[in-house]
Amino acid sequence: MTSTPATGRPASSTMAGIVLFLSAGVCFTILDIIAKYLSRDYSIVQIAWARYVFAIVAVMALLPKAHRRRPFVSAKPLLQTVRAALLVMVTLMFFLAVSYLPLADVTSVGFATPLIVTALGALLLGETVGPRRWAAVIIGFCGVLIIVRPTGTIHWAVFVTLAMATGNAVFQLMTRVLSRHDSPHVAASYVAFVGGIGLTLIVPFVWKSPDLFGWVLHVTIGLTAGVGHYALASAFNQAPASTLAPFAYIQLIWITIGGLLVFGDFPDLWTIIGAGIVVASGIYIFYREAKRREPGSS
Repeated sequence: MTSTPATGRPASSTMAGIVLFLSAGVCFTILDIIAKYLSRDYSIVQIAWARYVFAIVAVMALLPKAHRRRPFVSAKPLLQTVRAALLVMVTLMFFLAVSYLPLADVTSVGFATPLIVTALGALLLGETVGPRRWAAVIIGFCGVLIIVRPTGTIHWAVFVTLAMATGNAVFQLMTRVLSRHDSPHVAASYVAFVGGIGLTLIVPFVWKSPDLFGWVLHVTIGLTAGVGHYALASAFNQAPASTLAPFAYIQLIWITIGGLLVFGDFPDLWTIIGAGIVVASGIYIFYREAKRREPGSS
């Protein structure tokens, strides 16, 4: 059996991880498109409720039996709860942003998350970030500025998108810390149940009864979220993060195609240029992190 030179993992395992990672991206693209479509008629709270409640079904069906019996046994239950609540807030901000802005624009700004993770990792966790990665962070943020184009009147949803990217970066840092203590199965359980229970307490105040097609979309958005997050967790068990991370940007292609086909939205030239800068900066940061972890590298 062959193995990848850098990690020693079987090549088949790495390929399986890539396939799972790409599958998760497809699931999240479907989720995003449905969320924008539903936002025409339903509250973002109700859409988020469906995303988490029906995700519980998918998560519990996919969890191994050993974890299914004890899904909340965690070494850090309070942090897991806070992390899950933070993701709920990020989800609400994303749904709010895409209800006003094109999907590709919101997703492009969202891809600044790795840049923010790098900066916050240095500032909050004391991680070493060399001048090359700091330069990539600065260049990447210039790409974000090109996307949002802060000249004249800026739509307020742009600031929601920036807050979403920052919140998602904090969520990923918490995930990095908690991964040292709990399995991905525990993390997935907390996310699904904290979101489902919390939003169930709020959704009666904004509830609008869906028709049959609306219910199909409500259920689908939850199932794709649950399957997507489980595929994502499984992918990181099969392949190293440094190998998988660059493939995340393929989702921008799916989002652009979906936005064009369903909503008639296509990013303008400046959005494409800005997104290209953000993507290139993110990939370079992942490359530098992978090089830094190699034996003998500083």
